Order: sequence, then structure tokens, then C-alpha cells
Amino acid sequence: MGSDDGNPLCRAREMTIFPKMAQNKDNDWLFIVNVEPEYIQGVHVEVCENENAPCELSQAFPPGYTSFCRQKFIYRKLIALNGDGKPVPDSFKLPSCCACYSVRTPVGSRSLSANKSSKSRPQG
Repeated sequence: MGSDDGNPLCRAREMTIFPKMAQNKDNDWLFIVNVEPEYIQGVHVEVCENENAPCELSQAFPPGYTSFCRQKFIYRKLIALNGDGKPVPDSFKLPSCCACYSVRTPVGSRSLSANKSSKSRPQG
């Protein structure tokens, strides 16, 4: 990746997969038609290497914010076998990219938990 492309905030692995089975939009598992050399369905995917880990450069985020990497998905249309064994087009949820999310850390919740712990300790 060149310097003009910038730097990703979440590490991911890109690859082309040739699924044999996948879960469709209705959460049913179907066999995907992938028969070499007659009919091959390859899908380019990007998978998070460290999902839920802090994003790169998170120390540069404003105070009071935390970050994490999250896997995103997209529906891709592939030819699969239905219950009768006939080839039909269907949509399947596949990994598309790894995205960085930032969340404001509630300041009130931090001070509230500190107050609770000091109230529960015996004074002496």
C-alpha cells in the first residue's frame, strides 16, 4: 500500500474464497454451486484480524472516546442448491470489510462508579 492510500485503522486480511456452504438471508444453510472447472463462484472478502481490539492510532482520538474494530458484512448473490437440489440464485451474508468505530465514554458512569465504591467502604 502506498503512502498516498493512507493507513487503515483496523488490520484485515483480504482473500478470495470459494464457499461450499453458506447461510442465506433467511438463515438457512445451502450448498453453493462450486464445481471445477464447469462453474466456479469466487468472492473477494476482507476479514478483521483483531475484531473488538482498539483501532490503530486510538491514542490520537479525543479524550473520553474509545475505539474498536468491527467486522462488517454484505449480501452477495450466488447460485445455490435449493431443497429440491435445483440451482437457484440466493443472497448470502459474507465479510466485506473491517471498520473502526469510536464511542464516547460516558463520563458520568465513571464518576458514578467511583462514588459507589467510596460509599461502600467503611469510613474510619
